[in-house]
Amino acid sequence: IYEGWDSDVDMISLNQSNYGNDNISFKTYDIVLSDYPKVDLIICRDVLFHLPINNLNFWSAPRNLDQSRQNRKAA
Repeated sequence: IYEGWDSDVDMISLNQSNYGNDNISFKTYDIVLSDYPKVDLIICRDVLFHLPINNLNFWSAPRNLDQSRQNRKAA
């Protein structure tokens, strides 16, 4: 099962209509403010450079990735 995330609603809609099926879905997701699900793998590509480094929330995304990893080990 694959779940793709993006903050752009139009991109999600396009990907869902072109590639979505029973095993592939795309969702709008805020990588800074949202909690991450317990998963086996997170691929984070072409994302972090979009976040303003002077914003305190910049460091939330890497922390969320780390928390996801810790949750998986505890499960």
